[in-house]
Amino acid sequence: MAIPQWAPAAQTIALRAGGWTIRVDPGTLRVEAVSDVGTSVLVSDGQSGLGPAKILEQDGASAHWTLASRGLDARIRIEGNDITIGLKSDRTAKLAWPIVAPGKNIEALILPRGEGNWVPVDDAGWLQDLAGDPENEYTVTEEFSLPCWGLALRGGTFTYILPNPFNCALTYTRRDGRFGLRITHEFTRLDAEKVYGLIVRIGGPSPVEPARQYRAWLVQQGGFVSMADKIRQTPRAERLPGALQAYLWGLPFEIGDVEDWDGFIRRLAGLPEAAADSAAGRLWARLPPAGQKAVRNLLADEWKYDYLKSEVTRAFSDLISQGVLTPEQVIEVFPGLLAPAPDWGGGISVRFLKMLGATGIDRACLTLGDLNSGDGKPEVARAAEEMGYLYAPYDSYDSVHRPGQVDTSDTAQFDAELFATGGIMRADGSLTRGFGGKGRWLNSRAARPWVEKRVGGKMAAIPFSAWFVDCDAAGQWFDDYNPSHPGTQAQDVANRIDRMRWIARTYGLPVGSEGGSALAAVAVHYGHGVLTPAIGAWDDPDLENDKSKYNLGGWWPPECPEVFFKVAPIKPKYVRRFCDPRFRLPLYQVVFHDSVITTHHWGTPSLKFKGTFATMALLEQLYNVPPLYHFTVDEFTRQRERVVAHYRFFSPLHRRLATTAMTDFRWLSEDRLVQKTVFADGTEIVANFGKSPAVAGGLPVPAGTVISRWNGATASYTPADQ
Repeated sequence: MAIPQWAPAAQTIALRAGGWTIRVDPGTLRVEAVSDVGTSVLVSDGQSGLGPAKILEQDGASAHWTLASRGLDARIRIEGNDITIGLKSDRTAKLAWPIVAPGKNIEALILPRGEGNWVPVDDAGWLQDLAGDPENEYTVTEEFSLPCWGLALRGGTFTYILPNPFNCALTYTRRDGRFGLRITHEFTRLDAEKVYGLIVRIGGPSPVEPARQYRAWLVQQGGFVSMADKIRQTPRAERLPGALQAYLWGLPFEIGDVEDWDGFIRRLAGLPEAAADSAAGRLWARLPPAGQKAVRNLLADEWKYDYLKSEVTRAFSDLISQGVLTPEQVIEVFPGLLAPAPDWGGGISVRFLKMLGATGIDRACLTLGDLNSGDGKPEVARAAEEMGYLYAPYDSYDSVHRPGQVDTSDTAQFDAELFATGGIMRADGSLTRGFGGKGRWLNSRAARPWVEKRVGGKMAAIPFSAWFVDCDAAGQWFDDYNPSHPGTQAQDVANRIDRMRWIARTYGLPVGSEGGSALAAVAVHYGHGVLTPAIGAWDDPDLENDKSKYNLGGWWPPECPEVFFKVAPIKPKYVRRFCDPRFRLPLYQVVFHDSVITTHHWGTPSLKFKGTFATMALLEQLYNVPPLYHFTVDEFTRQRERVVAHYRFFSPLHRRLATTAMTDFRWLSEDRLVQKTVFADGTEIVANFGKSPAVAGGLPVPAGTVISRWNGATASYTPADQ
């Protein structure tokens, strides 16, 4: 029977969900679930200061009440094992809810941080790493690749789904030596409807159950687009399954492009004295003072070290990049001394693609390290297309810099008008500062004409076969109070999705992006940063300090930046989350394995951290996701055997499974070091991260080995560490 309007609230509301009684304190928003056998789960702790509640309606399956002093209208509904709680505000305000403080019957939090983590609630290491500083606050859409998380009981799970994850801040908490979290939602003045809420699903005991529940909910909402559908819409995306992922590095002219250095140096010696109207004289005149100094330094030094040679070839590269010199003009001055021009450029060359193909690698998704390093080299794009590779520039529309700003990036350069008008504005009227504190964050609507102009111009000059748009799927969305282009975070996501779809639709290109946030998954084909996100590069001084042993490396030299090629020890605080398989879960893969192909962030590639190469390789194979490398000619030559061995196991499996859902994940040993993934076609992949052999379902699995089994056939792979 419905309670009459404005009846005074009882102390609790009791509803039924499956074998559970849900008790709600409407005045504090405390929600507790008690099973028929007496197990208690605190879904959310309560809070004071919300004011008195007025119940408007209540029956056995739902309730509706108001908290007038806070301007909140609240509803709860029970359907089967689902608890749906909706909150609506009539004002701009913040609300801390839910407050998850696990009791002693909760074993772990299941968190989609990147790919996913199993976080025991009483683990001292996790408490220190995540809840050590109570002031740390994270944006939910950046911290979580999926807008959900779970509580693991010994016999089941509770899955929390945020239908509206925007304007939600996350704080990790500790109470009585146990790990928890708190979400603070902001109702902003930009929101036409100030709504927020939560769906809690009671499910089975699998550690990936929250991912299954979220996928089921997403499919119900019509928000899931399969990779098979994406391939039908963009046929070139068929090249992604089975492809390794790599960034290519190199300058237009490098040391290896000189075939006769003795003759080259002798010819250099004549440049300063060459006639002004000769080819050599014109080349010398075009070299800036720094380039001329580099030549003189090389000539003067008794020992012709590689770093001196590099100074000279970089000077020539700068002129070629700027269009001041053409390769043909350089060859005219140094006839017979250089490799053919199409082979110049280190990793960005036809020569390198042929090296890659000669190893049997017939599928690769290759991304340039920046927007313009492929300029003037359409032959590389054409060769990639002929070989069946995907080849993309690294584009971005996230920041806008003042034209000509010192220490800028090509992707942040537009024009003075966009710099003046396109910046994102805070609620207080101040303009934001862009990435790294430079320029401004750029409104996605204001950027749209530039997307079409830039992509169209590049494609007219170079036949790229894919496109990478930094940040669009990374989960960093913006509210914009700028009166020229106001918009909510939800509108920002929609704009980014629309521009990625425009690129794919207009040019037939698979589109990649940083991350692979669930909210952008409908548009993105591949993502960098889910398996291993960026690690502390912007908030941990030890990783940037060149005197620290944990330094990740700098951005020099330009042809192979140390930050991507240096093998560094991993700081202990990051081991648990990123490198210890006992705490890793393939949550993202359970949701999106057959929708988005994801791998590591470019700053944390497969071969970045000492002592982790084998672990990363096993995780990649177990989760059936591609490795991520950075290649120059020299780096590929060094790693060729490792890369090819990994590819031979991975690629055939992934070609079959990239359009197949991952349906299960299990631990097969008490120490959680023997693990299995299962796919919808019956394929099983078992990895033994331990140091002792194991047997899984009658299948012997040696230490440090991964084995696949499908239709009675098996294959194995044992990766080498450094």
